[in-house]
Amino acid sequence: MAKARLIQNSFNAGEISPSMYGRVEFPRYANGVETLENWFLQTQGGVTRRWGTQYIAAAKVQATAVRLIPFEFSNEVFCLIELGDLYIRIHRISPSGAAVDVSTSLTLYSASELFEVQYAQSADVIYLTHANHPVRKLSRLASDSSSWSIRDVNFAPGPTYEKEAYPAVTLAPAAISGTSVKFRAGDNYWLAGDVDKSIQIGDSRAIIQTVVAGEIEVTAEITDAWPSSYIVDMVAAGDVNGAGVNITTDNNHGLTAANVGDAVIVTAGAQSGSVRVITAVTGLNTFDIDAAFGGDPNATWNRGVHMDAGAWKLTGSPASSITSDKIGPVGGIATLTLATAGWRNVDATKGWDVSDVGKYVKAMGGLMKITGWTSTTVVTAEILSILSSAPSAPFVTLAGTWTLEELAWSAANGYPAAVNFFEQRLWFAGSATRGQTIWGSVSGDYENFTAGVNAGDSVEYTIATNDLSPIRWLSSARVLLIGASGREFRASGGAGAISPTNIDIRAETSYGSPKRRPVQIGHTTIFVQRAGRKVRELEYSFESDNYKGTDLTVIAPHISVGGISELSYAPEPYSTMYAIRGDGQILVLTYEKAQEVFGWGRWITDGSFESIAVLPPESGSDEYQIYVVVNRTIGGATKRYIEKFHSSMHTDSGVYGTMALGTVVTGLTHLEGETVTMKGDGALFPGAVVAGGQVTFPSAITTYDVGLPYVSTLVTHKPEITTQAGGTVQGKPKKWNSLYVRVLDTVGLEVNGTQLGTRDPADLLGTACAPETGDLRADVMGIDSDARITIVQNLPFPATVLAIIGELAVGD
Repeated sequence: MAKARLIQNSFNAGEISPSMYGRVEFPRYANGVETLENWFLQTQGGVTRRWGTQYIAAAKVQATAVRLIPFEFSNEVFCLIELGDLYIRIHRISPSGAAVDVSTSLTLYSASELFEVQYAQSADVIYLTHANHPVRKLSRLASDSSSWSIRDVNFAPGPTYEKEAYPAVTLAPAAISGTSVKFRAGDNYWLAGDVDKSIQIGDSRAIIQTVVAGEIEVTAEITDAWPSSYIVDMVAAGDVNGAGVNITTDNNHGLTAANVGDAVIVTAGAQSGSVRVITAVTGLNTFDIDAAFGGDPNATWNRGVHMDAGAWKLTGSPASSITSDKIGPVGGIATLTLATAGWRNVDATKGWDVSDVGKYVKAMGGLMKITGWTSTTVVTAEILSILSSAPSAPFVTLAGTWTLEELAWSAANGYPAAVNFFEQRLWFAGSATRGQTIWGSVSGDYENFTAGVNAGDSVEYTIATNDLSPIRWLSSARVLLIGASGREFRASGGAGAISPTNIDIRAETSYGSPKRRPVQIGHTTIFVQRAGRKVRELEYSFESDNYKGTDLTVIAPHISVGGISELSYAPEPYSTMYAIRGDGQILVLTYEKAQEVFGWGRWITDGSFESIAVLPPESGSDEYQIYVVVNRTIGGATKRYIEKFHSSMHTDSGVYGTMALGTVVTGLTHLEGETVTMKGDGALFPGAVVAGGQVTFPSAITTYDVGLPYVSTLVTHKPEITTQAGGTVQGKPKKWNSLYVRVLDTVGLEVNGTQLGTRDPADLLGTACAPETGDLRADVMGIDSDARITIVQNLPFPATVLAIIGELAVGD
């Protein structure tokens, strides 16, 4: 048999997908493995066993999902936000203290909404967003983090826009195309200021030209035709007759109550062109109309099918000049007067179901909020920003130069789904009705969205795309990165900062995202692609002068089967991104761009990981704090525990510490009835069942690590050697003549089922064993075509594998 000396001295390509097993020539194949469970991937190339988890607390509500959000006030003040089904609880990490329930009368986030909540923190305040809820502000009120509040943000003001109305009256056309086409409403809805507004339903559109006296009828130019079904030839009904509001037809008209609101359009005789609305169907050949014709039509007619109340929309602001009696100060009350009627208040007799009170007037460089309605021409308004571009008195601006607007965020319009800080502004995006709009606050004033043209005024921009692609996330990098459902954009101010008059948004890539918050590693944004499977890095390329979205799962597409619900990142110990997978595993990506290192592994436990959050090291420590929510079954019941990965622990959901010399370890109520692994003074003891919240060691100890066991497993690929003839050894019989595992500070490793080291597992019980460093010989027997190596650590001890070295014999 031919022989070859082999070494695998790097594993940081991580798990490689089965679909890549045939690519033995691929450079990363040599540094990858088939299975990597419960290991850290070291940037340097080796793998080290993951830490165990320390039990911290039970979730407040254990029956439903829980999410963790980090809160960092300073280098010494950290908290963990527990977001559960309709509640928020704060865990005080540093300085430590009892958990704090946040009292509120608000309806908070349901379990199904938790992982769509996004957040951005500034000092003592963290802003929370979800498309179904107003923007919330969670505030730390005490220096020891013992007091908190949450409330809806009272923006002063919030962003506004010229919103369409959906009038609560029927409307019927007299034709489907043309100019000066009559549209008749079910009530006296119209005002003179409605000229130039747009009537729209579906793809049909008309621009109002005149308002007819009586305010029930307008004429309009149809720019986009109505379907032909809106005009019905009523020749079979015979002529329409009647000098009053009670109308008869020569024949059965075939009308029903569903035709109330339709238009009667006279097509011949002296009343030709007259339009009335059917108000009641009273018989087979009789009905009532809203007003008498000028005389008995006694003529043929058509019927205009009505649009239901609330089904058609009216867009635009009153077509009138507006005069303000003052231009300031901020907080002052101005009287706003229109030259023609245009203000509305609630009036059921006219179909005015929405008042202009509470809406906003954007005029003459300022913003005002209407506070009172006097008439259709006069309202009062609070000045929110000075009318900086107003002419000298009288302060008047012409029709078409001002707008009547309402809040962009509301229960009717939806709330922003995404939030982040960028260039001293608080940015929001992705509401239900304006999914492609981003809003930036006044510079340095995060709860003020006063519009204007000055550099520090608020910013609003709607991205125009060929498809409806609502925004899912915002990321602050060298520019503001925007992730939408179908593509990714960047926003910048070019050579300067973004301002109301200086913003440039460009599409960069077209991968799309689900409703998941990304993470930022250095200048790179890592996000989950739309289907929830691929993970991409969005990074600027100087060579191409754009952003590229490299697939980080390209050689490990199997790693994300089941989808990804959450991302988090810790710079230490190995620059690692963590992702919660749909089946409760943690996906671990070691990511060091400068060293071209990225590789995936998986962490599993006796249960399911559901959420993860990372806090910086506590004072005096260099260990980043990695917290998780774990769904475990204890005593047949579902439990959700908050646990912390601890570098000194090698059990899960465990307790760890020191005590006076003794045998009883308490604090295990959360594992009642479970068989736990027990380590004391560095030695392994026989496992025991937790009873009364405690276990008893067979001999006295002072340090302990007691919890659920977990197993770390590494399985290599089939080795590949290029033969002298340039061929391959794949498929040939192979045998390891010798095999060594180079380890660092390791106790108790198994290779292909054989224990490494000089002591048997039985000798470890009750006696501490010094960790070993160096090359440990493994006895691997047998001939097969795979020659895979399986390395397992199933004891509560550390293990670090640096290399696998051996002599491989290959047959024909």
